[in-house]
Amino acid sequence: MKAIHFGAGNIGRGFIAPILFQDKAIEKLLFIDVNQEIVDQINLQKKYEVIEMGTKINNIEIKNISAITTKEILNSDIENNFEDYSILTISIGQNNLKYIIPQILKIIKSRKNPLVIMCCENGYKVSSYFKTLISQQTENLKNIFFVDCVVDRIVPNSVQKGLDVSVEKYFSWVANVEQWPDTIKKLSSVAYSNNIDGEINKKICLLNGAHASIGWYRWQVDKFKVPFLKEALENNETLKFIENYLQEVGKIISFKYNFEIKEVKKYCEKVLKRFSNPYLVDNLERICRNPIQKIQLKERILGPLTFAIENNLAHNFLKKTFENALLYLNPKDIESQKLIELWKKFSKAEIISKVIQDIPNELIKKII
Repeated sequence: MKAIHFGAGNIGRGFIAPILFQDKAIEKLLFIDVNQEIVDQINLQKKYEVIEMGTKINNIEIKNISAITTKEILNSDIENNFEDYSILTISIGQNNLKYIIPQILKIIKSRKNPLVIMCCENGYKVSSYFKTLISQQTENLKNIFFVDCVVDRIVPNSVQKGLDVSVEKYFSWVANVEQWPDTIKKLSSVAYSNNIDGEINKKICLLNGAHASIGWYRWQVDKFKVPFLKEALENNETLKFIENYLQEVGKIISFKYNFEIKEVKKYCEKVLKRFSNPYLVDNLERICRNPIQKIQLKERILGPLTFAIENNLAHNFLKKTFENALLYLNPKDIESQKLIELWKKFSKAEIISKVIQDIPNELIKKII
């Protein structure tokens, strides 16, 4: 079985590729990327290493790989070359999916064999979202199966040479079993669930939400004088804040998706342990980026906050995190630059209405 992956960055090389290759049925992986330099590097080296950072360092060699650019797909008559690929995964950021629609259309054009497409992004049912984008351009989706999934592995900005990538040892990749076709063998390295809503929100709200919450909190404390996640958690006040945050959000997620509270508590404990991994250098500036995107209605903060308000559940630490996000005024961050300008002219309520799409006025009153 062959696989295609859009995005040859750290996530694609450090997370998606090694997990795909854990399934012995995957014999070849083709990377597709906009970056000519990284494509050339992959084709020259034909291999690289993933360094798993845990109590023991584990080096994994990734081989049987090749790469092409997104331009190459459009500029040549190669759609038939993809007919024997069964899996297509993507990790380029949800906001960038619209830019690869022409390439996807080229790949699926006149396709006879089934193809699974999984968007391995931080977001809610991103594969289904991508399907709506593709459906606007073609009705030829008979053998194309968009499978929602939730992926979880910390991949810090690379400090390795060349193509090599450092990652945490832990990973999780859960796919919606109800969307997976009978005509394609399931990947043994991926877990499957019929409660994908719960799995997605557990990860996004507890892992990604806590990640951002720590960063925005620390910006208010010292503007990243302590620049890394592990060191930030050595501060007792920061640790107490995020423990309370996880406890609060954990109860909301348990209530909403019928998870056992013990199961969620264990998950929260694992999150903190992963954040404290001494072998991972995770920069707070990376964690905090794109605050406007992260405070949208169905995202990691406002999603559980809105549900908590509607169901009279405690939400003090969520509300504080939301405020910290609005006050993440880091001139190095593009979205923060927009917030900086908005704070010069508008009130808090006005800013919320401008940066959060479709937010009801009644909700604004409850969260300011």
